[in-house]
Amino acid sequence: MDEPSNAASSPRPDAEDASFLGVWTAPDVPGTTARLWRGASVGAALAAIVVFTLTGVFFRTGLGAGPDLLLGLAAGVLGVGVFAGITLGVVAAVEWLPTYVVAALGGAIGAICTAVNVGFYWPGEIFYVSLVGYVWAQAILGGTAWVVLRGGLRSASAAKRAVVVGGLVLTVAANGGAILWLAGEGEAPTPVEVSPPPADNLPALNADNPAQPGSYAVRRLSYGSGTDRHRPAFGAEVDVQTESVDGSRILPAWSGFTADFREWYWGFGIENWPLNGRVWMPEGEGPFPLVIVVHGNHAMQEYSDPGYAYLGELLASRGFITVSVDENFINSSWDEGFDNSEIPARAWLLLQHLKQWRAWNRTEGTPFHQAVDMENIGLVGHSRGGEAAAVAARFNTLPALPDDARESFDFGFSIESVVALAPTDYRYARQPGIELENVSYLTLAGSYDIDERSLFGIRQFQRVSFTDDYDGFKAGLYFHRGNHGQFNTIWGSEDFGPPSSWFLNTGPLIDGADQRQVAKVYISAFMEATLRDRDEYVPLFRNHHAGADWLPDVAMLHRFRSPDFRALATFEEDLDVTTASLPGSRVEARRMAEWREHDLSFRGERTQQNNAAILEWTEARADGASVPPDSAAHYRILLPDDRPSWTQAGTGTLVFNLARLKGDDDERPGAATDTIRAAGGMGLHVALVDGDSTRARVPLDRYGTVPPLLHTQYMKLERLSAP
Repeated sequence: MDEPSNAASSPRPDAEDASFLGVWTAPDVPGTTARLWRGASVGAALAAIVVFTLTGVFFRTGLGAGPDLLLGLAAGVLGVGVFAGITLGVVAAVEWLPTYVVAALGGAIGAICTAVNVGFYWPGEIFYVSLVGYVWAQAILGGTAWVVLRGGLRSASAAKRAVVVGGLVLTVAANGGAILWLAGEGEAPTPVEVSPPPADNLPALNADNPAQPGSYAVRRLSYGSGTDRHRPAFGAEVDVQTESVDGSRILPAWSGFTADFREWYWGFGIENWPLNGRVWMPEGEGPFPLVIVVHGNHAMQEYSDPGYAYLGELLASRGFITVSVDENFINSSWDEGFDNSEIPARAWLLLQHLKQWRAWNRTEGTPFHQAVDMENIGLVGHSRGGEAAAVAARFNTLPALPDDARESFDFGFSIESVVALAPTDYRYARQPGIELENVSYLTLAGSYDIDERSLFGIRQFQRVSFTDDYDGFKAGLYFHRGNHGQFNTIWGSEDFGPPSSWFLNTGPLIDGADQRQVAKVYISAFMEATLRDRDEYVPLFRNHHAGADWLPDVAMLHRFRSPDFRALATFEEDLDVTTASLPGSRVEARRMAEWREHDLSFRGERTQQNNAAILEWTEARADGASVPPDSAAHYRILLPDDRPSWTQAGTGTLVFNLARLKGDDDERPGAATDTIRAAGGMGLHVALVDGDSTRARVPLDRYGTVPPLLHTQYMKLERLSAP
């Protein structure tokens, strides 16, 4: 039998029942309640209409104040009517449903909303739609399953049996389909073809594969407090015990509940931060250069420091003492962490580790006595650790902490190299930013990094300067289909934690081993070049195609700058587009559809802190014929007669950065069988004209193709992938 309705057991208040409001109405005055409710309804409706009317006035359509007021008034009346109708529909449904169903639906929706605000992290763009769909689907599933399990189908009519079975099948299928979709990897990648430049224009690279193990046997050790509650390598099984350090002035945000929770979990407070590290050490005659690796922000209970063992093993086998340091105790947890204020602490801790290594190197009886070449130190940081590595290199030269000068510094280490893997560059908000001088710098990032969606390290790249006599360089590499986490074997392919990670489009990602191959090749070669002066590796950084045999087959974009670089035009010298950086130089542009200088932006709203000349031109005539050279669009930089000697040496190389801001039709993302291709030279020619009007003119594609736009879709739903 069908279950009886309980409508009679939950009567609705009669509008004329004066006793319903109790003390709010006089029971002996008939109709008071009805008049109160009617007046309240008029007041509520008028409140919304007044807001809309004012909105119309403030909107200022240009028709005048009167029409604007009337439009706002009309919109308010219409809005109240529409939402009143929706509300009546909901109320009708509520009155039709049994009370316990209404209570269960309200309880479920309220509880889920609470969970999302506490830490479930469902994408806001689809939250309300998925909330309603999910709750109703499970309600229908529960209801139909209950009928089937309790034998209710036997006594039901054929029509009701069809409804129950249909509802059960549909909701089971919907749940199954949703689970399969959320568990899937997402879309397959669209292939990208980028042809290398002609072989005779590639820099010569006469070196061994830097990702191959070297000749040294590797010894593995750990150092730390010896009292770690969670990791034996820093606790009972530690090889070398260290003293703690006091970070009280470094991270004032370590306070209140956040401090209490962390002190309960870790067993120490800010006055007793441990110096913990995992060491990979070459066995043999030293001293060896020292490389310190630091992780970024991740769940503190999922310890990040073991995730760089692949770098430790490789570099140690090639003669570098390598350390992965533990800074997990200042990482995030469910208490939300320190809201970016911990970047100085990450940097300061790196320098405290170096102080410990300096002491060990000078002390007999330690495993590291005279084993370390303290004149050649490299720092490697990932994510926030990448920003912290640059901050540490700057702190290394300062007399005190900028945020609290009571904390004096006495570091002065020979930090020669900094590597930043998918770094942040905005969390330590200092102006004009961290500026480094005479420190070699390398930054790497993947195009499918959804945690740090652009190569933010290029901003630090621009803030590294060299003196003329410095023997080093700076470089950047941006490679397609790499993500944020696969630089660390613990973090993996998902840059977000669940449930947001269920929406990540991981199908296009390169394999984690391939991404770490990029890191191994570039970090190993960088340390060889900058800590060991092995200049034979420098061509790899000038053009990644030179090391194609060592790297996965994915599209890559590179940047390189050496101390002998001199800028003709940075587009940042003034507001005049007809001037360049070299004093006395002039700029001309002819037959351009667009010509302006503008700050470049990353995905989203953050700026690259770098200007560019934005140019657009028509490559062919309307009839399809080629444009004669003399009438083609051109952009010229004219040098002054009294230009400096470096422009006349005759041994220089003309270098410029060129990128496409608009894609051709064949570059737009489509079916998986489509291929995104580089655009040759885009019809560009480069011409040099000397003072005697002698001209040399070559097509750009003789030296390489212009890389295509690297289209990305981070999330399975494209609307969630907006930059």
